[in-house]
Amino acid sequence: MIVLNPAALVLIAEFPLFLLLLWYLEGGIYFKPIAVYIIIIGLAVVIMGKTRFTDDGPADDAPLSKPLDSFPTLEELVKRTASVCGRTAPRRVSLSLSPTPWRRFGVDLHRRQYHAVALPVPLSCMEIWSVSEFEAHIARTLVFRAGTSWPAAIIERAIQRLTTEQHQRRVLGGAHWTVQARAGLLQRYVDALNEWGFLADVKADVNVGRLLGSGTVMAFTYKTALAQVLAPAFIASIIEPALERHALLPVAESYAAYAAAIDPYWSATVNQKLKDIDRSPGSNSDSLIARLAVLSTLPAGFTLQDPRPATTLFSEFDAVAREVAANEFGLERVKLAVDADVGDSVRLSVIPQMRDEVARNYVLLEEKTPDDIPELLAAKEQLAGKRIPYLLGAFLALSLIDENWDVHYEIGAGIQLCLGKRLVQPFTLVEQLDTKVISEADFANALSSTPGSSG
Repeated sequence: MIVLNPAALVLIAEFPLFLLLLWYLEGGIYFKPIAVYIIIIGLAVVIMGKTRFTDDGPADDAPLSKPLDSFPTLEELVKRTASVCGRTAPRRVSLSLSPTPWRRFGVDLHRRQYHAVALPVPLSCMEIWSVSEFEAHIARTLVFRAGTSWPAAIIERAIQRLTTEQHQRRVLGGAHWTVQARAGLLQRYVDALNEWGFLADVKADVNVGRLLGSGTVMAFTYKTALAQVLAPAFIASIIEPALERHALLPVAESYAAYAAAIDPYWSATVNQKLKDIDRSPGSNSDSLIARLAVLSTLPAGFTLQDPRPATTLFSEFDAVAREVAANEFGLERVKLAVDADVGDSVRLSVIPQMRDEVARNYVLLEEKTPDDIPELLAAKEQLAGKRIPYLLGAFLALSLIDENWDVHYEIGAGIQLCLGKRLVQPFTLVEQLDTKVISEADFANALSSTPGSSG
């Protein structure tokens, strides 16, 4: 692989100074130096255009790349958004299962060689994002990547390589004072790079928020941050094991069901941290909370919202998802798999996740029944650190499933349990009891043999 030496780049950049010096000393500029200069610049342009600025370590998996015009509805939205942002629309899309790598050396949509030339599309987010939120994703990608990217790529690669070398030297040579000194200096560079990345994120958020509305960008930022945490583990622990059993789950719908079960706790934590910032503006916070806090200060402008899921931008989303799965799991494995429905995804993903949650809190729920849920909710303040409403929703759902209630799932409504004419949405029911929307008598009636429903 050809790699440009930074010293060569310096010489190329300083060649015009040499020509000026030649003109000053000799009284003119001769043809041969100019010809050499043009040849060097031409070679540099060709090499930079063909060279991947990366290290010689193991290569990450490449995303599935498609021309943008393969998806006419998506192409129309991308071009309209690019026009609003005053940017050039990308000609290709990079498709992957997850917004962040779900395995070592997996697909990383944010690597510059993909992010700078194509629109990244993580399929696991396409059901949780509305079309308006996906428009925010497009705008943010276009705004964030503006400007020359390869100098920053060289800097990032150098820091990554130095970090690796520092670790190897620390392992092989012990804590020598020279290693410690270099490590301290390197850490300052890493901190500065992270700070630059955070400020670039905030600037892109604000610019897009002013164009599309701060509420849309806040929803997009929140859902994306949750997906960056949950989607890799979800694919590795749910989608891939199901594939081993020759069942290909619908990744977008399955992840939406998986995230919906965890979202109430995540949302409560984020809202509490935002309130803490309002009370103490100078307090420390993580990057997500800081970005949401900045967006919340923008004027609330009116923008038309398209609530349809972003999957509707693809005429044959299931076929695209299968092709992306073949790219990341292997064509032969996917060929042997049959398409499973979203109900299968609930049984294979959400219910096992709930059982793990309840099992981790066995001491709290030992010998308890659904009738004890009101009492446990009343004592939640004494159970600090416990995800009580979500935990009790999972406990209620599993208790009813074990009593042979049928499991149903609908996007938007979530998990529903049916027995005869009775219909219960366990997480909604517990949330309503917790927020005093219903009484303990209403809660008990929803679970009794008297026909009724709870929404």
